Amino acid sequence: NGVHFFFERLRQKGMDIRDLKGIKVGCIGPATARQIEDRGIRVDLVPEEFIAEGLLKSFTSMNLSGKKILIPRAARARDILPEGLKNQGAYVDVVTAYQTIPSGRKKEELSASLDAGEVDVITFTSSSTVTNFVEIMGEGFILPDHVKIACIGPVTAATAVKAGFRVDIRQEEYTMEGLVQSLVNYFQNETFRKEE
Repeated sequence: NGVHFFFERLRQKGMDIRDLKGIKVGCIGPATARQIEDRGIRVDLVPEEFIAEGLLKSFTSMNLSGKKILIPRAARARDILPEGLKNQGAYVDVVTAYQTIPSGRKKEELSASLDAGEVDVITFTSSSTVTNFVEIMGEGFILPDHVKIACIGPVTAATAVKAGFRVDIRQEEYTMEGLVQSLVNYFQNETFRKEE
């Protein structure tokens, strides 16, 4: 999302990748890095751990004093990265590239699907998706026991737990590919256990 909207805004301003000459590019994860590289831009930094803390840790060995850093990101994002970079002496400009918004589905429709057993798993791909789900369903909503929760990473999982959910499916790699693989592994193991 962020890459798409960043480059769309660049285009609207009459700019293109030539205007980014000489900058260094860091990404939180490999999927974002691939999207940027697909646009002809080399990515200089991808952390080992695909969360803001991982990217911040990658910067600790660099002298950021006086460096200017632009962070295009979601409207609802944690401040750990920009604050950490500022603490290292960087000038940080945070811009909202996109926002996650509820799908428009109504609580009654979602509740009916969940209660009817039409949903086996809910995947949360960011903390804001957890927040949006809770806003739709309302405080005190109780998830049916058969519905599993999968989260893309530890930050999203912590938000889900704080919202009162049990996180059933976690993965080692905090990417969409890692999330999909964790779902496949989980349900293959479930099927195997049922067959025993």
